Amino acid sequence: MNHIDKTVAARRGGKPFGAALLCGASSLALGLMVLASPAAAQDADPETEATEVDELVVTGIRASLRSAQAIKENSDVFVDAITAEDIGALPDRSVTEALQRVPGVSISRFAGANDPDHFSVEGSGVVVRGLTFVRSELNGRDTFSANNGRDLSFADVPPELLGSVEVFKNVSADMIEGGIAGTVNLNTRKPFDSSGRVIAASLETNYGDLEQSLTPTISALISDRWETPAGEFGVMVSGVYSALDSRSDGLQSLNYRLDSSSGSDLWTPSGLAFRTQSFERERTGVAAAGQWRSNDRTMIATAQFLRSESTQAWTENAIETIVDDTNPRSPLPGTTWEYDDSGIFTGGTITSNAGWRSADPSVPLDGIQHSFVKRGVDQRYVTSDYGFNFKWSPTDRLRLNFDAQYVESTVENTDFQIANSFFAVDVLDLTGDTPTLTLLPPNATGSGDINAYLADPANYFWRNAMDHKEDSEGEEYALRADAEYDLDNGWLESVKVGARFAERDQTTRNSLYNWGVISELWNGATGPVWLDQGSVPTPRLTGGLSGAGTFDFSGQGVPITAYGYAGNPGADYDDAVAFALAMNAIWGGGGWVPLAQRANVIPGTEYTPGEINETNEQTTAAYALIKFNNNAEPIWGESIGISGNVGIRYVETQISAEGGLSFPTQAQVFTGDCSAPPAPGGSIPAFCLLTPAQQAAALAFATGTSIPNSAKHTYDNWLPSVNLKFQLTPSFLMRFGYTQAIRRSDLGLTRNQLQIAPRVIDNVFLGFEAQAGNTFLNPIKSEQFDLSAEWYFAPTGSVTLSVFTKTLEDVITNGFYERTITNNGQTYDVYVRGPANASEDGDIQGFEIAYQQFYEDLPGWMSGFGIQANYTFIDSSGVPQENLDPGKANPGGTEPAIDTSLLPLESLSEHNFNFAAIYENEKISARLAWNWRSEYVLTTRDEIVPFAPIYADDTGQLDGSFFYTVNDNFKVGVQGVNLLDETTQTFQVLNSELLMAPRSWFKNDRRFSFVVRATF
Repeated sequence: MNHIDKTVAARRGGKPFGAALLCGASSLALGLMVLASPAAAQDADPETEATEVDELVVTGIRASLRSAQAIKENSDVFVDAITAEDIGALPDRSVTEALQRVPGVSISRFAGANDPDHFSVEGSGVVVRGLTFVRSELNGRDTFSANNGRDLSFADVPPELLGSVEVFKNVSADMIEGGIAGTVNLNTRKPFDSSGRVIAASLETNYGDLEQSLTPTISALISDRWETPAGEFGVMVSGVYSALDSRSDGLQSLNYRLDSSSGSDLWTPSGLAFRTQSFERERTGVAAAGQWRSNDRTMIATAQFLRSESTQAWTENAIETIVDDTNPRSPLPGTTWEYDDSGIFTGGTITSNAGWRSADPSVPLDGIQHSFVKRGVDQRYVTSDYGFNFKWSPTDRLRLNFDAQYVESTVENTDFQIANSFFAVDVLDLTGDTPTLTLLPPNATGSGDINAYLADPANYFWRNAMDHKEDSEGEEYALRADAEYDLDNGWLESVKVGARFAERDQTTRNSLYNWGVISELWNGATGPVWLDQGSVPTPRLTGGLSGAGTFDFSGQGVPITAYGYAGNPGADYDDAVAFALAMNAIWGGGGWVPLAQRANVIPGTEYTPGEINETNEQTTAAYALIKFNNNAEPIWGESIGISGNVGIRYVETQISAEGGLSFPTQAQVFTGDCSAPPAPGGSIPAFCLLTPAQQAAALAFATGTSIPNSAKHTYDNWLPSVNLKFQLTPSFLMRFGYTQAIRRSDLGLTRNQLQIAPRVIDNVFLGFEAQAGNTFLNPIKSEQFDLSAEWYFAPTGSVTLSVFTKTLEDVITNGFYERTITNNGQTYDVYVRGPANASEDGDIQGFEIAYQQFYEDLPGWMSGFGIQANYTFIDSSGVPQENLDPGKANPGGTEPAIDTSLLPLESLSEHNFNFAAIYENEKISARLAWNWRSEYVLTTRDEIVPFAPIYADDTGQLDGSFFYTVNDNFKVGVQGVNLLDETTQTFQVLNSELLMAPRSWFKNDRRFSFVVRATF
């Protein structure tokens, strides 16, 4: 798509286009129904379907699709499901990748929304119906990762441990609140799911064509059940170890600058970057379950345990033009820059010339400064979940349910980079599908061999270091009780009531990215610390080659070999710190210091008070639900079976955040003499314009002290819900759902640390201000409607159409609020920039169409063919952008470069599509699965200059699997991911007209797994 098309697409998200597609959805669904094979349109037996879902013993793709279809058809709410075989047989190596197959669900391929420079090989950022407000559950209970968010990191859970995954699009009153976008429930297996003893094992070898290394995945399960005089008992234990090595390569054109001197707006990149990341991911998991059922079948008890540990280590080697400088860029003499019709740079040679750069005369005056960045990251996520459930039916009509849970989670992260610097001339050709990038020597003509220049360590100096750490833990206790009584009174089927209490304690420690200089050009007398003296005649500061090594970027398509830091800064943190400090000491000190040596850290830690967030959240909920059913036999045109539920849920939330208040000093408020006349041409200071009483109050408030503070906030919500099912024939039904839902803020946004400062605007003293989190946030609220038509014409054949709309209020965004604070007898309404509830409402609307069928009436071997496909359209209007980072002490961060209300909602793709071609018979099970999503706003604010919004281009990925059944006990197969070697591209938004320029091109491994499975 060219730049003009990009501009149009970015601005196209209005209602006329969405309305046109919405109006056509019914016609398309009817067309699919007509295409469905009439011979296959036989009514499914609901009782048979339900029995199979209860057992959850499925073999092959056909059986798993049948199980998932039954879950959807028989549910009281809007839900889609993936059963165990879908995760095991699809080429999906993580829960996140499996979720992208579900209608209305999309995932990102980047490490984080605010990090568009680093790829995520197995996917991240689950989005349901255009929103990231997704709640996570494990076996129907709350679960989370102890970062500054609220939910579980799905990619860190081993998919081998799961029996099914359910995606709930709306809720009923008996479901836990919190999922405005949807609720993703991960179900582990239980012993009573199987009819008897089951022993299963799987051995896989994983290979990536870029990283070119083999890694194993080993999983095993044993489950059994016994009848005894004391009742029936069952035990299940499963475990998995999974390792994956992979690689991602990126090419970039960075930080476009506007030049209007020619009379036309021309946009030129400040430079380039090429980078490669090597990933080492390990996941280990253990799941166990024990069950007991009484002989009279009135009682059943279930105890479950899951421990999931995910570690990911990655190293990055990158060469980047330094783009936050103000040095002008120019074409290399004798060359010109090329632009397209929109004024976007398409190719040329970029250099810069300075009359003076350093006191060191060996510093080149031509070329642009570059960094070789060596970065190492070590992450470890651990979540342990303990659950107990007891169900008792004391009478034929009364059913009781008791449930208890304890979950604990820890997150650890070490992220460290060391960079050295050199000068070069940039050459970019952006006209192809992927760019061509290279460098030239830093001289007036760019002449000479760049690799010969870069082979000399005397051309590099050590420039900067940056470390970041996270060390967080959280735990939650939850208790619930439910009672359901069958009324057997006409339409009224049963009444259900229940209550739940949960308490979550969490402490997150998340440092800033601690950047500092090791040495630089501007050390007045000496210049930087070079790697080597070389043949330079003038004396230099040198650090030697003990910490340096070379890296060859030709594997990334850039024929460059350069010197960088030789070690792994993340894995060998202490050694890297010692090296960086030693180089800085040669420079004379006064530069970077590691996190623990910063002046304002809490003694004995690596964190400042503002980087620690201690929160406690208690929720108390109660609900009442009435189920109804007219028990009519559905006969088209004569009678309709009507069933459903109506309920109300009440929930009270109490949140407290421990922190502190830091007050300004009197010198920050005012230093000087108000009786002295202003300097010629000057003005009277703002403080002196206050009355004496106001001056005294401001100075009294400014004690320069820091005091601990506890902020507390309580709110409650009434959440009604209605779910109706209209069974028009035994195979055709319609649903309607109405729900009011809430989404509580990410815990990182509630941090309670205020660094207070005087607020002066236009020489008017307005009191005091701060940048901080907000403990007093109210939840986001949603009023949502769902409507569907669903035709189940075969056990594995269906066509469904779902239409949805959500109206959101109190959306949490980067804004302002006032907080009343008293200090030293003086009270001020402090003006705080940070998370706030928006006053504007917004809407999300769209539809989903899904179709699946096996063509069983085709002759012979062709009867094994099947198709599974779905399409989702999503549109938004008026929903405020979040523009927040819950991991930062100041979640508001730097303001985006443009008005983000001009952009579509972050992470929302208008169009999402899945298509799977399937073939299965008694011996062969094969699938090719294509997933595609249209362009979307990856982030409204990049983390680097110029803090511009970044778009991710439309992208698709083809995955496949082929399995052969050797006998009743063994299967062998191969799975492939990213078979077409997809390039993922991003664009930088340049201005308020939403003109875009190409920014990044990423490629990652084509991954293959060779699998042996055994079941006894």
